[in-house]
Amino acid sequence: MPGRGGSSHGIGITHPLEALVEDDPSELGLILDQRDGEWGLALRLPEIPRDELGALPLTALRGATVEIVSGGDPVSRISALDLRPGIGAARVFAPPSLQEYGARPIGLWPETIQSQRWHLQSRALDAKGTLFRLRSGEWTRLVVQSGVHAGETLLVLADERCPPVKRILRQVHARFSVRGLNWRIWEVRLPDELDLELATWLTRIGHDFLPRPWGLRLANPPRGYGEDGQPIFWIGDSAVLTLEAPTGDAETFATFVFGSNSQGAAVRATTGNVAHLAVTCHTAGPTHISLADDRSASLDILFVRRPPDAATAQLLGRTPRLRVWVGESCFEAWHGSVHSVRLHSRTPPEVRVELGPDSVRARVTVWERRKQRSYRGLSAREVAAIVRSALPTASLIDVDAENLGRVELAPATSFARARARFGASDRLSWRDHALSVISPPPEHTAPVVSGHPRLDSTLVVRTVGPAGLVRARLALRRRREPSGEVR
Repeated sequence: MPGRGGSSHGIGITHPLEALVEDDPSELGLILDQRDGEWGLALRLPEIPRDELGALPLTALRGATVEIVSGGDPVSRISALDLRPGIGAARVFAPPSLQEYGARPIGLWPETIQSQRWHLQSRALDAKGTLFRLRSGEWTRLVVQSGVHAGETLLVLADERCPPVKRILRQVHARFSVRGLNWRIWEVRLPDELDLELATWLTRIGHDFLPRPWGLRLANPPRGYGEDGQPIFWIGDSAVLTLEAPTGDAETFATFVFGSNSQGAAVRATTGNVAHLAVTCHTAGPTHISLADDRSASLDILFVRRPPDAATAQLLGRTPRLRVWVGESCFEAWHGSVHSVRLHSRTPPEVRVELGPDSVRARVTVWERRKQRSYRGLSAREVAAIVRSALPTASLIDVDAENLGRVELAPATSFARARARFGASDRLSWRDHALSVISPPPEHTAPVVSGHPRLDSTLVVRTVGPAGLVRARLALRRRREPSGEVR
């Protein structure tokens, strides 16, 4: 790879209208999201900084709330508990509106928290159409006059009387009515070439058509991620990059910055408009990769020294995973397959479940009396309640937390053996009582060897009946089991 001095920052040609979205976590951005399978509009709120919350208990946030307004009228609200550190940017669902959105803190806020952070404003929707781009897993609203790319997929929220161009329509996701307006969410895919009809529609909703940019992403998974989402590789690893070209045989210049040094290489896309690059670093530190044709096509990678085996084992032990406590017993994901749970009374013990972040949901499947029941989208508290109620009667309980693993519980009750022992004895007593009130049945005899088979006197004839065989079998089990219990 040829060397090249200087820094890569500032390299590239930037179009006057960049493809920007409202993804600043400190602002009141709009997204389209699903709740209980239904599409809706949501606003993103910043979380409470960890240093401002400090050692305050979470109960100090119970009286604090952020209210969402539209045109001065309250439309939704969220508790400060849902804004605590670690939750991330909270999402508050609100109805579509042609008036400006706003957020304001109300209630009793702790003095250490700067509540003015939630005095926010966000522009209103446009009935002619508002575009949303998929960014970081969320459909986020485009910034005013932001460009759209050839060939990309977008969502459009608009009045049903202002539909997008027909030839780009792919699917209708939702229909709902709010304050006399019938809103729809369309999925559209832009063509590779711009025509007059598409240009007119984009101009009407305030956007411009841009050529498809180069794409840059990791092709192989990293060793981990930093606090800011930066991928981490060990020294000597190869970070494989996938470069997606806007057209076949397109060329670009990739720049790699390692500390104060930089290198560059010319890249040409071949088969499938895709090229691959491998980046390896032999010293610890950050690496910045950028493409000359698009300032937004960049990536930061951190190379670190390989940790010792003991540190790796300790890190794996702290990895978030599903944990289920049944009484004093703790069952973890990835530790064994099916866990046997011994119950010593008819009252089920307390059950506690840990799913990690509060936003994680789990599925519980219960097998009981040859039937199967499944529950989805459960919080940790709901999972614990279902598992506890199913323990006395279920034959198998499966708790699945997706990426956090799964735990299978096989309940076994110690009082079931006593029930089986008394049940067999009761059946024999009932038979004896029934025989005592009716005429005796004919006796059946069978030859039995009572001693050594070579001795003539060992072959005797004895009366053998079903009840006698059952009693002999029960007596044999009692002699072999120290506890005297019959299974």
